[in-house]
Amino acid sequence: MPEYSIVIAGLPTLLFDRLRKEPEIKIAPGGKLFLSPNPWTQCYSPKHVDNLISQLFEYYLTRPEKDPIVTLLLYADYADESTGKLLNRFFPFALPRRLPLPDLSAAKSTQEHNRLLNGFAADVIDASRRLRTTSNKISHKTHVHNLNPLLLPVRNFQGSELSKLLWKIYTEASYSDDPEKLLDGEIEKFLAKHPWVTPPEGQKRALSDGVLYFKSPGNDRHGFMRNSVAKIHPIDCLLNARSRLGGKYDYCFHYDCTPVKGKLKASYDNCHGHQSPPKERHVNIAPNDFII
Repeated sequence: MPEYSIVIAGLPTLLFDRLRKEPEIKIAPGGKLFLSPNPWTQCYSPKHVDNLISQLFEYYLTRPEKDPIVTLLLYADYADESTGKLLNRFFPFALPRRLPLPDLSAAKSTQEHNRLLNGFAADVIDASRRLRTTSNKISHKTHVHNLNPLLLPVRNFQGSELSKLLWKIYTEASYSDDPEKLLDGEIEKFLAKHPWVTPPEGQKRALSDGVLYFKSPGNDRHGFMRNSVAKIHPIDCLLNARSRLGGKYDYCFHYDCTPVKGKLKASYDNCHGHQSPPKERHVNIAPNDFII
């Protein structure tokens, strides 16, 4: 079963047609390829982006929840607002990498035109390989049993440091000569702002934003976002439940959270902002903010 998805976004029709001639196994060996042409010129059509996201969602619904799958994004960078919106749609579950597009208008002959197209196809295959390599290194940090700042829930962890940490890795990891060094350095910066703490009722260390303690569930990993539940959630909820920054994580991992001061709130933001009640003494929050 495929362990990752490669999404290729923003391609004009000529480049899309050329890439379709390549066997999927060359672009996404051991993975699943999602590819469609972008009907707009020099910017992203919102329907194009929505279509790619919807294809991912429908495919992920068919997979057993316990089977990890990550999302990797190769995209055309038009250096405009529409490209920014594309990147925001895939954050923080995917890992993106830019695809330089050839200037086909510069070709002075059919031979030159074909050379540019063939070179582009080769570049895509190479970019996919590089992206998969980086993804594997990120998985070494995310697919672990220890507590990890990289998996903290974005909605429910208060303050800006978590978003800064994730965005830095999201936008730079696939271009780094040493992704592991980048991850370690950014995690160290985050922990300087939010150091490990020991909750008063426990002996194990936890992460905290000053409002909640985010503790390990230990072996009590009983809850997760099921595909049947995902059908009634916005699409992004499921995609964020399956990977983080293009890295795998345990499908049933969540944080056991207790308040730093006082009592639990009556409700907490769920993965799409819906208010959900906690348990009696704690609230279980998954990396995608799903309240279990």
